[in-house]
Amino acid sequence: MNDFAKIGARSARWKRYAWILAIVWTVVIVASLVWNVIQVRNNTLEAARIQARATYEKDVVYRRWNAGHGGVYVSVTKETQPNPYLSDVPERDITTPLGKALTLMNPAYMTRQAHELEKQKLGVRGHITSLNPIRPENAPDPWETEALRAFERRETEISSLQEMEGEEYMRLMRPLITESGCLKCHAVQGYEEGDIRGGISVAIPMSPLQAVAGMQVLTLAGGHILLWLMGIGGIVLGTQRLRQSEWERKRAEEDVKRYVEQLEQVNIRLQEMDRLKSVFLASMSHELRTPLNSIIGFTGIILQGMAGEVNEEQRKQLTMVKNSGSHLLSLINDLLDISKIEAGKVELSLEEFRLDDVVREVVEAFSPAVSKKGMELTMQVPEDMTLVSDKRRIKQVLMNLVSNAVKFTDQGSVQIVARVPEGETLETRVIDTGIGIKKEYMDKLFQPFQQIDVSLTKRHEGTGLGLYLTKKLVVLLGGNISAKSEYGRGSEFSFTIPLQYEEGN
Repeated sequence: MNDFAKIGARSARWKRYAWILAIVWTVVIVASLVWNVIQVRNNTLEAARIQARATYEKDVVYRRWNAGHGGVYVSVTKETQPNPYLSDVPERDITTPLGKALTLMNPAYMTRQAHELEKQKLGVRGHITSLNPIRPENAPDPWETEALRAFERRETEISSLQEMEGEEYMRLMRPLITESGCLKCHAVQGYEEGDIRGGISVAIPMSPLQAVAGMQVLTLAGGHILLWLMGIGGIVLGTQRLRQSEWERKRAEEDVKRYVEQLEQVNIRLQEMDRLKSVFLASMSHELRTPLNSIIGFTGIILQGMAGEVNEEQRKQLTMVKNSGSHLLSLINDLLDISKIEAGKVELSLEEFRLDDVVREVVEAFSPAVSKKGMELTMQVPEDMTLVSDKRRIKQVLMNLVSNAVKFTDQGSVQIVARVPEGETLETRVIDTGIGIKKEYMDKLFQPFQQIDVSLTKRHEGTGLGLYLTKKLVVLLGGNISAKSEYGRGSEFSFTIPLQYEEGN
C-alpha cells in the first residue's frame, strides 16, 4: 500500500471516529436536555408546593386571629346568613343601636368564605375538613381522607398532583391543631388543646406554572440545539482540518525526503571534491614543494657566490626569486595545514615539555632578524612551567605571532609573556611596539586572505593565512585567541590553552 493509500485509509478511519464522536455528542446533548427538563418539572412542582404552603399558612393566621377574638360579627347578607351550627352560642345574633343585624362568624365560617373568594379570583381551591366534621359539607373526599389518616400516623404534610374537574392541581394538606380559641365551638366534640381535629387542604392550579415551565423548556431546547449544532460543526471542521493536516504533513515528508536525497547527492559530490582536493594538495605538496625547495636552495648557493661572482642587478633578481619562492612555499604549507585541520585529519602529538624551552627556540630563530633591525626580543616565562600538549603546534603558533610582531615593528621591542592566571589554563601574550592595527581591520584579523593594512603590502608581504591558521591551531589545542591594538603604538595577541590537553577540549 503506497503512502497516499495509507492517507486514504486514515481519512476513512477519521470519518468513522467523527461519526462516533457525533453520536456521543448527540447522546450527551439529549441527556443534558432531558435532565434539565426534569429539573424544570421538579422546580415547577416545588413552586406549586411553596404556593400551597403559603396559602395554608395564610388561612391558619386568619383563623388564629378570628379565634383569638372569639369570632367576629359581620352584617347579615344574602351570602352571609346566621350560622345554624352556632345556634347554641349566646349572642350569635345581635342588633346595633341603629337597628343593623349582625351575626357571629367563627373561624371555620370565615375560612369557607375566604376559600370561595380565592377560587373565584385565583382558581385556588381550599377546603377545611375533618374525619369528624360538625358541618356535613366539611366531610373529606377520598384524597383528604387518606391525608387525615396519615396525620394520625404523625405525618405533617401530604402533597401530590391530582386531577380535579378535568384540570391538574397540586394538592397539599396540613393538619389543624386544636388551640384554646377553638374549644368554644369544638369542646362539645371532645377535643382538647393540642389534638389534631382536621386539616386544611389547598389545591393550586398547575396550568399557569406549566405555561411558564413550557417556555423554559423551549428555551432550553433551543439552547441545546444550538449547542449541538456548534459541536457537530466543530467535529466536522476538526475532521477536515485533520485530513488537510495529514495531506500537508505527507507533502512535507515528501519534500523533506526529496531534499534529503538532494543533500545526499550534494554530500557525495562534496566528499568527491574533498577527495580531489586532498589528491590535489598531496600532489601540490610533492610536485611544487620539491622544485620550490630546489629553486630556493640553488638561488641561495648562487647568492653566496659559490657558483661565481654575480653583479648587483643579478643579485637583486636572484633575491626576488628566492623571496618569491619562499613566499609561495609558505603559502603552500599554510594551505596544507589549514586543509588538514578543516578535514579533521590532524592528529596531535601529545607530550610533556617545558614552555620556556619552546619560547627560547622561537627567540633564537628570530634573533638575526631582530638584531638586524636593532630591536629587542625578550621572554618572561616561568622556568618550571610544564605542559602536556602538542609541542610542535604550540611552537608554530608562537612562530606565526612573533613573525608578525617582528615584521610590523621597526623599533622598540617584542615581548613573549606567559602566566597561569587561574585554574589549569595557560595565557601567552606576544606584545610589540610596532605600527599597530587600525580599528576597521580588527574584525578581519583572523579571516583568510586578509592583509592588515593594504598600504603596507609592498613593504610587509604575507600569505594572508598566518593569523587564520594560528586561530585554527589554537582552537585545535582547546584554546582561544584574541587581539587588541592601538594604531601607531603597537599590538598584543593573546591566546589561552589548557596546561594539560584532554580529548573534547
